[in-house]
Amino acid sequence: MTAVSPRAGLVFADNEKVDVRVQVTGAGGPVEVEYEVKETEGSWTAKKKLGVAVKGGAGTAAVPLELPGRGHYEMTLTAVGGGQTANATTAIGVVFPPSKAEEASSWGIFYTPPSWFGRKDHVVAAEESAASLRILGASWIRFNFYAGDYRDVQIEKKGGKVFVTADTGLSKTYIQALRRKGLFIMGEVCQVPTALSSRPEEEGKVADAGELRNRVKPRSYAEWDSLMTNLAGEYKKDIGVWEIWNEANYTERGYWSGTLDELLELVEHTSKALSPTSAVRP
Repeated sequence: MTAVSPRAGLVFADNEKVDVRVQVTGAGGPVEVEYEVKETEGSWTAKKKLGVAVKGGAGTAAVPLELPGRGHYEMTLTAVGGGQTANATTAIGVVFPPSKAEEASSWGIFYTPPSWFGRKDHVVAAEESAASLRILGASWIRFNFYAGDYRDVQIEKKGGKVFVTADTGLSKTYIQALRRKGLFIMGEVCQVPTALSSRPEEEGKVADAGELRNRVKPRSYAEWDSLMTNLAGEYKKDIGVWEIWNEANYTERGYWSGTLDELLELVEHTSKALSPTSAVRP
């Protein structure tokens, strides 16, 4: 049993219907579902029951919710049928109708890739994530490029110059879904891919910062600058603002594990390489 909805993330504006349904599977007959809804930051609560007709072992029924207004709610479901019991818990959000996304807005949200939570249907997940972020009212999304986002790193040398490319196709799937919703994107370069790391053998992790080899300077700025220039070129229609590194001063977490001078050098090179005036083709 689970709660489903046409609206990804179960987030709704307060001027629209809260459409949440109970879906049961593997049932041998009719199922009775008790649902309890609580306001997480208030005292409102409600508890009712509904019946779910079952055909071929499965059935769906709308939950007739009458929420008091904007807020965050927790819904607990208990299904009983055929001598079996199933439980599920989910959250529902009711928010202001979102205003139009504006480039001048200061309201943004950090992007959490659906793949982090095991989603493999990347196209659908990207659209659902973008829809949820937009209804929350964000105009900007901070989109991080982590070491694992640079796949199939290719290093090519021509005429004494180095050209480096990488496949960031999954990031592009997410970013283009965000752009279709009208969201503006601040791209963040926050890790060095292992293929370009100055310390590729060092895997040590600190908290949520990832492997040490991805939190240090690149082995070659000719390689790194080329990758950054090509990254900016790849996303020039989608990303107009870039941030270099994440909380480099947060030493406890170790998001940056090099020296201050190395960080300054990294910022100097990366900022120039990401510039729209940089060459993007060999």
